[in-house]
Order: sequence, then C-alpha cells, then structure tokens
Amino acid sequence: KVRERILTLQGTLSGSQQPPLASHLEQANEIHAEVEGVLGDYQKFLAHEVPAFDAVLKSAGQPPLKT
Repeated sequence: KVRERILTLQGTLSGSQQPPLASHLEQANEIHAEVEGVLGDYQKFLAHEVPAFDAVLKSAGQPPLKT
C-alpha cells in the first residue's frame, strides 16, 4: 500500500512542470508518517520475533536467520 502511494505521488509530480501543491505536500507527509509506522513495526519484529525464532532454530541444530 505504501509503495503504491509513493509511486502515485511520484507519477503525479513528475508529470508536472509546477512546484508541488499543498495537497501533494500533505500526501507526502501522510506517506512519511505511514512509512515511519511500518519501519517501527519492522524494528520491533527484528528485536523480538527474530531472536525467538533463532532460538528455535538453534535448538533444532539449525543456523540463525541472516539479518
């Protein structure tokens, strides 16, 4: 979803010879906030879920995930 929003905004801006409108800047700010949220979720996943899964892998004699 985020990727599509970025590509749509990029397409709109690249097809214009004018500076971004206030609505474009608002969309960019919304996308930025959404990306920050997704990155936060990803960091939590890396910090909590991956170590737990690595422990399961280790107990099964397997190497940890490469992160």
